[in-house]
Amino acid sequence: MRGIIYKDLCLFLRVLDRRGLAACGALAVLFIAAGGVRAGMLLSVGLGYFIGALHLLVFEKETAAGWENFQRTLPVSGGNIVAGKYAAVLLTLLPGTAAAAVFNLLFFAVHGRFEPLELGLSLLLAAALPLVLTAVTLPVCYWLGFPAAQYAGMLPFLALCTFFNRIGDGGAGWAPALVTLVQEARVPWAAGLAALAGLFLASLALSAAGYCRREGRHARNPS
Repeated sequence: MRGIIYKDLCLFLRVLDRRGLAACGALAVLFIAAGGVRAGMLLSVGLGYFIGALHLLVFEKETAAGWENFQRTLPVSGGNIVAGKYAAVLLTLLPGTAAAAVFNLLFFAVHGRFEPLELGLSLLLAAALPLVLTAVTLPVCYWLGFPAAQYAGMLPFLALCTFFNRIGDGGAGWAPALVTLVQEARVPWAAGLAALAGLFLASLALSAAGYCRREGRHARNPS
């Protein structure tokens, strides 16, 4: 399975080409201009969704290269192939979260303030968004194909925008409103992390079932 993980990480870096970095830089400039003192949190949201979208593009590259036909010849079970893809997603969370931490600490230093809860929320968003996007899109990839997964990937984005719009009264006040909401709700962090882990594992099971279904259909009709 280590080879599968290595392959996914290499494709991830290949997808993150100069055009992708340029687009990420342009979005960062916009977020900095719009975010003000809480630009670090806004950048964390954008970074998390960007990493999740890159993993979806990795699946597209595999499909275009005919990787599915080659992997049938490998002495690796379907469950390990799918698990390797999810493991690669987890491994990219560390650099993404580290980058979010650097962004937030930088803006704290620039504005002469430090908010531990805001930093924690930013890191959580940077780590959770790739997991949520993966949990939604990968099962759709294995069951319905990449084109359907592109549309499915819009659902978390629209849900997030709707949520931020509601709590921020349609403006850029969603960041302080989110901090206030978490302070008042007093939701245990452990409960949120457990729910996120449960969603990720359920997605893994659905993806493995979808992969096995596709392999079963191919075995019955190789053409």
